[in-house]
Amino acid sequence: MCLSAASAATVAEISTVSEDGNTLIYTDAAGKRIGFLDISDPANFTEATASRVARWEIDGSDTSVGHILQQPLIAKARNGRWMVFSGNGLNSSAGVAQLLAIDAETGAVSRISTLTGTAASPNGLLGLTAISTAGDGVVDIIYAGDQQGRLWKFDLSASDPLGWKVAYGSAAVPQPLFSAASGQAITARPDVTPHPAGGYLVSFGTGSYLSRSDLGTTTTQSLYGIRDSGTTVSANEL
Repeated sequence: MCLSAASAATVAEISTVSEDGNTLIYTDAAGKRIGFLDISDPANFTEATASRVARWEIDGSDTSVGHILQQPLIAKARNGRWMVFSGNGLNSSAGVAQLLAIDAETGAVSRISTLTGTAASPNGLLGLTAISTAGDGVVDIIYAGDQQGRLWKFDLSASDPLGWKVAYGSAAVPQPLFSAASGQAITARPDVTPHPAGGYLVSFGTGSYLSRSDLGTTTTQSLYGIRDSGTTVSANEL
């Protein structure tokens, strides 16, 4: 897929299409881009009216945006807005794993940082799973794994995005729900289901096949099932 948005041309992949088929999210992993297209009116599919189709694009000039390899999500949030949620991907300039929450209409970005990773020792947030605890389709929890093997829970229950946060720990020292063993990156989205005893069962596998260095890696990888009952879980509790 080739797009011309603003002054930049890019080759991108359609990542998510809305249920009504009128809007889509594209990502250009190589170019560190994520953008939003309004495809509701085919009459706008011309160069002269491209701005009516390409509503916004965020690229690697934003230091939080890396190579986004996993599928973003489009969902309504507790602020009453439709949002695009995405992990910030690998190799962002800042190197910090963050959840990106982007207003689907305006392109305004809220960032929920895990404060893990640096430019010298980079981390990145990858596949997401969103949960509506009330069952009304409005997202208030997101689970996601990162490049360094941490499983994060994000609390989006506040009506103001300024109140969205990592669910455990503090703003200064956020804590993951669980940390896998050294060398066990979490690159695929977790599977989440209600646990019969309360909370959620979060299941995921580890491993990375994203770079040349992964070809020679012989680190043992694992499948995990973590019960989120409202507190963090350590490996010795499994």
